[in-house]
Amino acid sequence: MSKKVNGWRGGWTVVLILGLLLTLAGGSAVPTIVAGSEGEASVFLEPPSQTAAVGERVTVDIKINNVTGLYGAEVHLDFDPALLKVVDADAVMDGVQIAPSNALFRFDPAYYFVCPETGRRFYYREGEYFIPLADADNDAGTISYAFTLLHPASPVSIGPEGAVLATITFERLADGEARIDFVTVKLADAHGDAIPIPAENIRGAVVLVPAVVPPVNISIQPPTRSVVVGETFILDIQVDAGDQPVHGVSAFLDFDPTYLEVVSITPGDTLDVVLLNTYDNDAGTIDYSAGTLTEPFPSGTFVVATVEFKAIEETAATAIDFSTSEPRKTMAVYEGQDVTGAITGGTVKIRHDAPIFLQPPAITVCVGQTFELEIKTNVDDPQPVSGVAAFINFDAAKLEVVSVTPGPYLPLCF
Repeated sequence: MSKKVNGWRGGWTVVLILGLLLTLAGGSAVPTIVAGSEGEASVFLEPPSQTAAVGERVTVDIKINNVTGLYGAEVHLDFDPALLKVVDADAVMDGVQIAPSNALFRFDPAYYFVCPETGRRFYYREGEYFIPLADADNDAGTISYAFTLLHPASPVSIGPEGAVLATITFERLADGEARIDFVTVKLADAHGDAIPIPAENIRGAVVLVPAVVPPVNISIQPPTRSVVVGETFILDIQVDAGDQPVHGVSAFLDFDPTYLEVVSITPGDTLDVVLLNTYDNDAGTIDYSAGTLTEPFPSGTFVVATVEFKAIEETAATAIDFSTSEPRKTMAVYEGQDVTGAITGGTVKIRHDAPIFLQPPAITVCVGQTFELEIKTNVDDPQPVSGVAAFINFDAAKLEVVSVTPGPYLPLCF
Protein backbone atom coordinates (compact mmCIF):
# COMPACT_ATOMS: atom_id res chain seq x y z
CA MET A 1 0.00 0.00 0.00
CA SER A 2 1.22 3.50 -0.81
CA LYS A 3 2.36 5.57 2.14
CA LYS A 4 0.27 8.70 1.50
CA VAL A 5 0.89 11.92 3.44
CA ASN A 6 -1.61 14.82 3.28
CA GLY A 7 0.68 17.46 4.76
CA TRP A 8 2.96 17.01 7.75
CA ARG A 9 4.59 18.95 10.54
CA GLY A 10 7.39 21.00 9.13
CA GLY A 11 5.78 20.95 5.68
CA TRP A 12 7.07 24.45 5.02
CA THR A 13 10.59 23.04 5.38
CA VAL A 14 10.08 21.04 2.20
CA VAL A 15 8.95 24.18 0.37
CA LEU A 16 12.05 25.98 1.61
CA ILE A 17 14.28 23.06 0.50
CA LEU A 18 12.69 23.12 -2.93
CA GLY A 19 13.30 26.85 -3.15
CA LEU A 20 16.89 26.31 -2.08
CA LEU A 21 17.50 23.76 -4.80
CA LEU A 22 16.01 25.98 -7.46
CA THR A 23 18.19 28.94 -6.49
CA LEU A 24 21.59 27.28 -6.07
CA ALA A 25 24.47 29.12 -7.68
CA GLY A 26 25.34 28.06 -11.25
CA GLY A 27 26.32 24.42 -11.62
CA SER A 28 29.19 25.16 -13.99
CA ALA A 29 31.26 27.18 -11.52
CA VAL A 30 35.07 27.25 -11.47
CA PRO A 31 36.15 23.77 -10.33
CA THR A 32 37.63 23.05 -6.95
CA ILE A 33 38.87 19.74 -5.64
CA VAL A 34 36.35 18.42 -3.15
CA ALA A 35 37.96 17.03 0.00
CA GLY A 36 37.79 13.28 0.19
CA SER A 37 37.04 12.71 -3.52
CA GLU A 38 39.38 11.53 -6.24
CA GLY A 39 39.36 14.13 -9.00
CA GLU A 40 36.69 16.67 -9.86
CA ALA A 41 32.95 16.16 -9.68
CA SER A 42 31.22 14.93 -12.84
CA VAL A 43 27.61 14.54 -13.88
CA PHE A 44 27.07 12.56 -17.04
CA LEU A 45 24.77 10.28 -18.98
CA GLU A 46 25.65 6.64 -19.43
CA PRO A 47 26.05 5.09 -21.88
CA PRO A 48 27.29 8.11 -23.81
CA SER A 49 26.25 6.56 -27.12
CA GLN A 50 23.96 3.75 -28.21
CA THR A 51 21.83 2.78 -31.19
CA ALA A 52 18.11 2.25 -31.46
CA ALA A 53 15.79 1.59 -34.37
CA VAL A 54 12.40 3.30 -34.67
CA GLY A 55 10.09 1.86 -32.02
CA GLU A 56 12.96 0.46 -29.96
CA ARG A 57 13.50 1.48 -26.32
CA VAL A 58 16.79 2.37 -24.63
CA THR A 59 17.70 3.36 -21.08
CA VAL A 60 20.04 6.16 -20.02
CA ASP A 61 21.37 6.68 -16.50
CA ILE A 62 22.04 10.09 -14.96
CA LYS A 63 25.26 9.46 -13.02
CA ILE A 64 27.49 11.42 -10.67
CA ASN A 65 30.98 10.78 -9.31
CA ASN A 66 33.81 12.32 -7.29
CA VAL A 67 31.59 14.21 -4.84
CA THR A 68 31.89 14.51 -1.03
CA GLY A 69 29.13 15.77 1.26
CA LEU A 70 26.30 15.71 -1.30
CA TYR A 71 22.90 16.52 0.15
CA GLY A 72 20.90 17.52 -2.91
CA ALA A 73 21.02 17.83 -6.68
CA GLU A 74 19.01 19.35 -9.49
CA VAL A 75 19.44 18.60 -13.21
CA HIS A 76 17.56 19.69 -16.31
CA LEU A 77 18.00 18.06 -19.71
CA ASP A 78 16.56 18.52 -23.15
CA PHE A 79 16.04 16.23 -26.13
CA ASP A 80 14.39 16.36 -29.54
CA PRO A 81 10.74 15.31 -29.04
CA ALA A 82 10.45 14.58 -32.76
CA LEU A 83 13.04 11.80 -32.39
CA LEU A 84 12.58 10.56 -28.81
CA LYS A 85 9.95 10.31 -26.13
CA VAL A 86 10.34 9.43 -22.46
CA VAL A 87 8.47 6.31 -21.36
CA ASP A 88 6.55 6.87 -18.11
CA ALA A 89 8.23 5.06 -15.22
CA ASP A 90 5.36 5.38 -12.72
CA ALA A 91 1.72 5.41 -13.77
CA VAL A 92 0.58 6.35 -10.26
CA MET A 93 2.34 9.71 -10.29
CA ASP A 94 1.16 12.72 -12.27
CA GLY A 95 2.54 13.24 -15.76
CA VAL A 96 5.48 11.36 -17.28
CA GLN A 97 8.05 10.25 -14.70
CA ILE A 98 11.64 9.13 -14.84
CA ALA A 99 12.85 6.53 -12.34
CA PRO A 100 14.82 7.77 -9.29
CA SER A 101 17.64 5.49 -8.17
CA ASN A 102 18.08 3.98 -4.72
CA ALA A 103 21.88 4.30 -4.91
CA LEU A 104 22.00 7.34 -2.58
CA PHE A 105 18.94 6.72 -0.40
CA ARG A 106 16.26 4.10 0.18
CA PHE A 107 13.97 5.15 -2.65
CA ASP A 108 10.57 3.49 -2.70
CA PRO A 109 7.86 4.75 -5.08
CA ALA A 110 5.22 3.64 -2.60
CA TYR A 111 6.16 6.59 -0.37
CA TYR A 112 4.83 9.94 -1.59
CA PHE A 113 3.35 13.23 -0.41
CA VAL A 114 0.18 14.81 -1.81
CA CYS A 115 0.25 18.59 -1.79
CA PRO A 116 -2.99 19.82 -0.12
CA GLU A 117 -3.22 22.91 -2.31
CA THR A 118 -2.62 21.33 -5.76
CA GLY A 119 -3.24 17.63 -5.19
CA ARG A 120 0.06 16.85 -6.89
CA ARG A 121 2.09 13.91 -5.65
CA PHE A 122 5.79 14.04 -4.79
CA TYR A 123 8.11 11.23 -3.80
CA TYR A 124 8.80 11.72 -0.10
CA ARG A 125 10.01 9.65 2.83
CA GLU A 126 10.11 11.37 6.21
CA GLY A 127 13.59 11.81 7.60
CA GLU A 128 15.20 10.40 4.46
CA TYR A 129 14.52 12.18 1.14
CA PHE A 130 12.24 14.44 -0.88
CA ILE A 131 12.07 14.41 -4.71
CA PRO A 132 10.25 17.52 -5.96
CA LEU A 133 11.11 16.85 -9.60
CA ALA A 134 11.23 13.61 -11.63
CA ASP A 135 9.31 14.83 -14.64
CA ALA A 136 9.53 14.67 -18.41
CA ASP A 137 7.64 16.79 -20.94
CA ASN A 138 7.41 14.93 -24.24
CA ASP A 139 5.95 17.95 -26.02
CA ALA A 140 8.70 20.35 -24.99
CA GLY A 141 11.47 17.75 -24.94
CA THR A 142 12.59 18.45 -21.37
CA ILE A 143 13.48 16.38 -18.30
CA SER A 144 13.81 17.70 -14.75
CA TYR A 145 15.09 15.85 -11.71
CA ALA A 146 15.82 17.12 -8.20
CA PHE A 147 16.23 15.52 -4.82
CA THR A 148 17.28 16.50 -1.32
CA LEU A 149 18.06 14.39 1.67
CA LEU A 150 16.11 15.21 4.84
CA HIS A 151 17.26 15.54 8.43
CA PRO A 152 18.54 13.37 10.09
CA ALA A 153 19.95 11.76 6.92
CA SER A 154 23.71 12.18 6.53
CA PRO A 155 25.40 13.63 3.43
CA VAL A 156 26.71 11.08 0.94
CA SER A 157 30.08 10.81 -0.74
CA ILE A 158 30.59 9.24 -4.16
CA GLY A 159 33.91 7.99 -5.46
CA PRO A 160 35.21 7.68 -9.01
CA GLU A 161 33.11 4.57 -9.65
CA GLY A 162 30.03 6.81 -9.63
CA ALA A 163 26.40 6.36 -8.61
CA VAL A 164 23.11 6.58 -10.52
CA LEU A 165 20.80 9.48 -9.69
CA ALA A 166 17.95 8.39 -11.95
CA THR A 167 17.21 6.29 -15.02
CA ILE A 168 15.40 7.49 -18.14
CA THR A 169 13.76 5.14 -20.64
CA PHE A 170 13.41 6.53 -24.15
CA GLU A 171 11.53 5.25 -27.17
CA ARG A 172 12.83 6.22 -30.61
CA LEU A 173 10.15 7.88 -32.74
CA ALA A 174 12.05 8.63 -35.95
CA ASP A 175 15.47 8.26 -37.53
CA GLY A 176 18.16 10.83 -36.84
CA GLU A 177 20.94 11.59 -34.38
CA ALA A 178 19.06 12.19 -31.14
CA ARG A 179 21.09 14.14 -28.58
CA ILE A 180 20.26 14.32 -24.87
CA ASP A 181 21.99 17.31 -23.29
CA PHE A 182 22.20 18.87 -19.85
CA VAL A 183 20.83 22.40 -19.59
CA THR A 184 21.39 22.92 -15.84
CA VAL A 185 23.29 20.95 -13.23
CA LYS A 186 23.39 22.00 -9.57
CA LEU A 187 24.82 20.15 -6.58
CA ALA A 188 24.46 21.21 -2.93
CA ASP A 189 25.88 20.24 0.43
CA ALA A 190 23.95 20.01 3.73
CA HIS A 191 24.25 23.78 4.27
CA GLY A 192 22.73 24.59 0.88
CA ASP A 193 26.06 25.70 -0.52
CA ALA A 194 26.86 24.86 -4.12
CA ILE A 195 29.32 22.07 -4.82
CA PRO A 196 31.42 23.23 -7.78
CA ILE A 197 31.44 21.13 -10.93
CA PRO A 198 33.45 22.02 -14.04
CA ALA A 199 31.46 22.57 -17.21
CA GLU A 200 33.59 20.07 -19.13
CA ASN A 201 32.58 17.41 -16.61
CA ILE A 202 28.92 17.69 -17.58
CA ARG A 203 28.40 15.26 -20.46
CA GLY A 204 25.25 14.32 -22.33
CA ALA A 205 24.55 11.38 -24.62
CA VAL A 206 23.43 10.53 -28.11
CA VAL A 207 21.11 7.85 -29.50
CA LEU A 208 22.17 6.90 -32.99
CA VAL A 209 20.38 5.18 -35.84
CA PRO A 210 21.68 1.62 -36.31
CA ALA A 211 24.05 1.39 -39.23
CA VAL A 212 22.57 -0.27 -42.31
CA VAL A 213 24.84 -3.21 -42.92
CA PRO A 214 24.81 -4.73 -46.41
CA PRO A 215 24.08 -8.43 -46.06
CA VAL A 216 26.86 -10.92 -46.73
CA ASN A 217 25.55 -13.96 -48.62
CA ILE A 218 27.09 -17.40 -48.13
CA SER A 219 26.50 -20.19 -50.64
CA ILE A 220 27.69 -23.45 -52.17
CA GLN A 221 29.03 -23.01 -55.69
CA PRO A 222 28.02 -24.42 -58.04
CA PRO A 223 24.63 -24.90 -56.39
CA THR A 224 23.94 -28.12 -58.33
CA ARG A 225 26.21 -30.88 -59.56
CA SER A 226 25.63 -34.15 -61.41
CA VAL A 227 28.32 -36.78 -60.93
CA VAL A 228 28.80 -40.51 -61.28
CA VAL A 229 29.32 -43.04 -58.53
CA GLY A 230 32.97 -43.10 -57.47
CA GLU A 231 33.73 -39.67 -58.94
CA THR A 232 35.49 -37.02 -56.87
CA PHE A 233 34.43 -33.43 -57.37
CA ILE A 234 34.81 -30.03 -55.68
CA LEU A 235 32.36 -27.48 -54.33
CA ASP A 236 33.27 -24.00 -53.10
CA ILE A 237 31.99 -22.28 -49.97
CA GLN A 238 31.60 -18.80 -51.42
CA VAL A 239 30.93 -15.37 -49.93
CA ASP A 240 29.25 -12.50 -51.79
CA ALA A 241 29.82 -9.47 -49.57
CA GLY A 242 29.37 -6.57 -51.95
CA ASP A 243 30.93 -3.48 -50.34
CA GLN A 244 30.66 -4.89 -46.80
CA PRO A 245 34.05 -5.73 -45.23
CA VAL A 246 34.30 -9.12 -43.54
CA HIS A 247 36.49 -10.12 -40.60
CA GLY A 248 35.62 -13.80 -40.57
CA VAL A 249 33.29 -16.55 -41.75
CA SER A 250 32.10 -19.69 -39.99
CA ALA A 251 30.58 -22.35 -42.25
CA PHE A 252 28.93 -25.45 -40.79
CA LEU A 253 27.59 -27.92 -43.35
CA ASP A 254 25.54 -31.11 -43.11
CA PHE A 255 25.47 -33.85 -45.77
CA ASP A 256 24.20 -37.42 -46.05
CA PRO A 257 27.15 -39.79 -45.59
CA THR A 258 25.14 -42.51 -47.37
CA TYR A 259 25.78 -40.72 -50.64
CA LEU A 260 28.80 -38.47 -50.07
CA GLU A 261 32.08 -38.44 -48.23
CA VAL A 262 34.60 -35.65 -47.79
CA VAL A 263 38.03 -36.22 -49.26
CA SER A 264 39.64 -32.92 -48.26
CA ILE A 265 38.99 -29.26 -47.34
CA THR A 266 41.29 -26.64 -48.83
CA PRO A 267 41.28 -23.13 -47.29
CA GLY A 268 40.68 -20.21 -49.62
CA ASP A 269 43.28 -17.51 -50.18
CA THR A 270 41.30 -14.60 -48.71
CA LEU A 271 40.77 -15.52 -45.04
CA ASP A 272 44.27 -16.58 -44.10
CA VAL A 273 43.78 -17.40 -40.41
CA VAL A 274 42.09 -20.83 -40.20
CA LEU A 275 40.42 -21.33 -36.82
CA LEU A 276 38.55 -24.58 -37.47
CA ASN A 277 38.86 -27.17 -40.24
CA THR A 278 37.29 -30.54 -39.49
CA TYR A 279 34.89 -33.03 -41.06
CA ASP A 280 33.17 -36.22 -39.96
CA ASN A 281 32.15 -38.71 -42.65
CA ASP A 282 30.21 -40.80 -40.15
CA ALA A 283 28.09 -37.89 -38.89
CA GLY A 284 28.02 -36.09 -42.24
CA THR A 285 29.34 -32.75 -40.96
CA ILE A 286 31.84 -30.10 -41.99
CA ASP A 287 32.98 -27.43 -39.51
CA TYR A 288 35.08 -24.63 -40.94
CA SER A 289 35.95 -21.17 -39.63
CA ALA A 290 38.49 -18.65 -40.84
CA GLY A 291 39.25 -14.95 -40.58
CA THR A 292 41.86 -12.33 -41.23
CA LEU A 293 43.67 -9.72 -39.18
CA THR A 294 45.09 -7.83 -42.13
CA GLU A 295 43.63 -4.60 -43.50
CA PRO A 296 42.03 -3.88 -45.85
CA PHE A 297 39.48 -6.44 -44.81
CA PRO A 298 38.02 -8.42 -47.71
CA SER A 299 34.77 -7.61 -49.44
CA GLY A 300 33.25 -8.57 -52.77
CA THR A 301 33.11 -12.21 -53.87
CA PHE A 302 35.64 -14.73 -52.62
CA VAL A 303 36.03 -18.42 -51.78
CA VAL A 304 36.17 -19.29 -48.09
CA ALA A 305 37.16 -22.93 -48.65
CA THR A 306 36.98 -25.67 -51.29
CA VAL A 307 35.58 -29.06 -50.31
CA GLU A 308 36.44 -32.19 -52.30
CA PHE A 309 33.74 -34.85 -52.14
CA LYS A 310 33.49 -38.41 -53.40
CA ALA A 311 30.16 -39.78 -54.68
CA ILE A 312 29.33 -43.03 -52.91
CA GLU A 313 25.85 -44.14 -53.92
CA GLU A 314 23.38 -43.35 -56.66
CA THR A 315 20.57 -40.91 -55.79
CA ALA A 316 18.26 -38.55 -57.60
CA ALA A 317 19.38 -35.70 -55.30
CA THR A 318 21.20 -35.28 -52.01
CA ALA A 319 21.44 -31.95 -50.20
CA ILE A 320 24.41 -30.16 -48.69
CA ASP A 321 22.94 -27.68 -46.22
CA PHE A 322 24.37 -25.00 -43.95
CA SER A 323 23.61 -25.26 -40.25
CA THR A 324 22.12 -21.96 -39.01
CA SER A 325 21.57 -22.58 -35.29
CA GLU A 326 23.86 -22.64 -32.30
CA PRO A 327 26.30 -24.13 -31.56
CA ARG A 328 26.95 -24.71 -35.30
CA LYS A 329 25.76 -21.39 -36.67
CA THR A 330 26.94 -20.31 -40.10
CA MET A 331 27.69 -16.59 -40.18
CA ALA A 332 29.86 -13.79 -41.50
CA VAL A 333 31.09 -11.21 -38.99
CA TYR A 334 32.58 -7.73 -39.05
CA GLU A 335 33.74 -5.91 -35.91
CA GLY A 336 31.93 -8.47 -33.81
CA GLN A 337 28.62 -7.90 -35.62
CA ASP A 338 26.74 -10.60 -37.49
CA VAL A 339 26.45 -9.35 -41.07
CA THR A 340 25.04 -12.53 -42.57
CA GLY A 341 22.45 -12.29 -45.33
CA ALA A 342 21.16 -15.21 -47.41
CA ILE A 343 22.59 -18.68 -46.82
CA THR A 344 22.16 -21.15 -49.70
CA GLY A 345 23.20 -24.79 -49.79
CA GLY A 346 23.70 -27.13 -52.73
CA THR A 347 22.37 -30.30 -54.32
CA VAL A 348 24.23 -33.24 -55.87
CA LYS A 349 22.75 -35.80 -58.26
CA ILE A 350 24.65 -39.09 -58.36
CA ARG A 351 24.24 -41.63 -61.17
CA HIS A 352 26.09 -44.65 -62.40
CA ASP A 353 28.73 -44.30 -65.16
CA ALA A 354 27.42 -42.95 -68.43
CA PRO A 355 27.27 -45.82 -70.94
CA ILE A 356 29.26 -45.73 -74.16
CA PHE A 357 27.91 -48.04 -76.88
CA LEU A 358 27.74 -48.70 -80.61
CA GLN A 359 24.55 -48.00 -82.49
CA PRO A 360 23.08 -50.04 -84.01
CA PRO A 361 24.22 -52.87 -81.75
CA ALA A 362 23.95 -55.40 -84.64
CA ILE A 363 24.02 -55.08 -88.40
CA THR A 364 24.07 -57.51 -91.43
CA VAL A 365 26.17 -56.58 -94.47
CA CYS A 366 27.61 -58.17 -97.61
CA VAL A 367 31.30 -58.60 -98.48
CA GLY A 368 32.62 -55.32 -99.90
CA GLN A 369 29.75 -53.29 -98.51
CA THR A 370 30.54 -50.17 -96.45
CA PHE A 371 28.42 -49.36 -93.44
CA GLU A 372 28.40 -46.97 -90.48
CA LEU A 373 28.35 -47.52 -86.75
CA GLU A 374 27.90 -44.62 -84.29
CA ILE A 375 29.76 -44.35 -80.99
CA LYS A 376 27.10 -42.98 -78.62
CA THR A 377 26.68 -42.08 -74.97
CA ASN A 378 23.69 -41.04 -72.85
CA VAL A 379 24.37 -38.25 -70.35
CA ASP A 380 21.56 -36.93 -68.18
CA ASP A 381 21.24 -33.17 -67.88
CA PRO A 382 22.53 -30.98 -66.30
CA GLN A 383 25.87 -32.78 -66.19
CA PRO A 384 28.16 -31.30 -68.88
CA VAL A 385 30.57 -33.54 -70.81
CA SER A 386 33.79 -32.16 -72.21
CA GLY A 387 35.03 -35.32 -73.89
CA VAL A 388 34.61 -39.03 -74.51
CA ALA A 389 37.40 -41.57 -75.00
CA ALA A 390 36.34 -44.68 -76.93
CA PHE A 391 38.72 -47.56 -77.69
CA ILE A 392 37.28 -50.22 -80.03
CA ASN A 393 38.76 -53.59 -81.01
CA PHE A 394 37.73 -55.38 -84.21
CA ASP A 395 38.89 -58.35 -86.35
CA ALA A 396 41.25 -56.86 -88.92
CA ALA A 397 40.96 -59.99 -91.09
CA LYS A 398 37.27 -59.35 -91.61
CA LEU A 399 36.83 -55.56 -91.25
CA GLU A 400 38.70 -52.38 -92.08
CA VAL A 401 38.04 -48.77 -91.13
CA VAL A 402 37.31 -46.45 -94.02
CA SER A 403 36.93 -43.20 -92.02
CA VAL A 404 36.12 -41.73 -88.58
CA THR A 405 33.92 -38.63 -88.55
CA PRO A 406 33.55 -36.60 -85.31
CA GLY A 407 30.02 -36.09 -84.06
CA PRO A 408 28.43 -32.63 -83.83
CA TYR A 409 28.65 -32.36 -80.00
CA LEU A 410 32.32 -33.19 -79.62
CA PRO A 411 33.86 -31.89 -82.83
CA LEU A 412 37.52 -32.00 -81.73
CA CYS A 413 39.33 -35.25 -82.38
CA PHE A 414 42.68 -36.00 -80.68
